[in-house]
Amino acid sequence: MLAQGWDSAVVTCPIDSELEKMRLAHEIEMKQINLKLDSQQNKAKEKDGEEKQKENELREKELEAEKERKQKEAGENQKERELRQKELDAEKEKMAQTDRLVAQRLDFEKEKVKSESKLKKEEIDIKEKAQNDEMKLTKRYGNA
Repeated sequence: MLAQGWDSAVVTCPIDSELEKMRLAHEIEMKQINLKLDSQQNKAKEKDGEEKQKENELREKELEAEKERKQKEAGENQKERELRQKELDAEKEKMAQTDRLVAQRLDFEKEKVKSESKLKKEEIDIKEKAQNDEMKLTKRYGNA
């Protein structure tokens, strides 16, 4: 046809209707297959999405449980620290009382020693005075 001067874009060929029907049937079949594949892929994506959502929910629950566990442990640790602090405070108070009692005992002992010393000194003074009086009497009256 080119030899006759016809442009190939303008020239048309006779169409065989049987071949055209087969071509159209094939295209429809291919589109149906593609739709089924797309449908299956969409279902698979939905299923994957649901699984991922379930996994995320499970992870969130695990994280929440871990967070609660840590908070509980922190609370228990705080209680233990408070209890230990109370025990230490009680021990300090007991030691302070013991120190006060020891100081009081020492004060009592000091007072006892002072009063005993005073008594001894007074006894000695009384004896010396008695001896002095006796010597004065002896000197005054002689050894009768």
